[in-house]
Amino acid sequence: MLKRRGNPADSVLSEFDAEFLERPVVFGLLGETNIPEGQQQHLDRVAEIMRQYPDIHLSMVGHFCNSESETESPKTAAARVRAVVQYLHGKGVSRRSWRVVMSGESDAVLDPAANYRNRRVEIGIK
Repeated sequence: MLKRRGNPADSVLSEFDAEFLERPVVFGLLGETNIPEGQQQHLDRVAEIMRQYPDIHLSMVGHFCNSESETESPKTAAARVRAVVQYLHGKGVSRRSWRVVMSGESDAVLDPAANYRNRRVEIGIK
């Protein structure tokens, strides 16, 4: 059970917060490794939840675009994960709160029109 600091009545991580934590960080542009502005708000909330629940541990998996029409280097996935880790650390989240996994290949998004979603960092609760 994940404990929250403060009020014992609110000590369990809600399903909403758990689902929020597990939303991927999407990098829309090919080769993009800086946190997109629209994703910064998402990560700000992730950091807030992480500070409230210090027992949470996350896994992060970096992905890169490797479709027939668009291809990135696997190093791009690693750079994206580093960017997410550095952003969260800058927001006060302990480096001991996550485990980083590099993806050898990206799990493709099934909809070719949404290929930009291949360029992402997936976050999971451990």
